[in-house]
Amino acid sequence: MDVTPGTRIVFHAGPYVAYGIAGKSTFKISAGSESGKTEGANLFGNKGPLKPFDTGLGLGVGVEFGRYLVDVGWDRGLVNISNSSNGNIKNQSAYLSVGYKF
Repeated sequence: MDVTPGTRIVFHAGPYVAYGIAGKSTFKISAGSESGKTEGANLFGNKGPLKPFDTGLGLGVGVEFGRYLVDVGWDRGLVNISNSSNGNIKNQSAYLSVGYKF
C-alpha cells in the first residue's frame, strides 16, 4: 500500500516450515551459594530433547522507504517439538528486521 511516493507499507502472513540441523544447550544451575555452568548435548540428535521439524504461521508488517525497509513480525509454531511423551513445546518468536534492497 503506497503511503507517499517512495514509501510503502507491506503486510505479510503465511505458513513457514523449518528444520533444525544443529543446536547445543547451556544450563546455569544455582543452589544456595553454589552455582555452576553445564553444557548440554546436541538438541536434535538421536536422543536429543527436541524434534528437528517445525511448521507454523507468521504475521508481520513493514515499511519500505525507497531501497530501505523496516519489518516487524511474529511467528508461532503449530507442531509440538518435544521428544518427551509428556512435554509440549512450541516455537514462538518476535522479530525486527532492517534491510536494504539491491
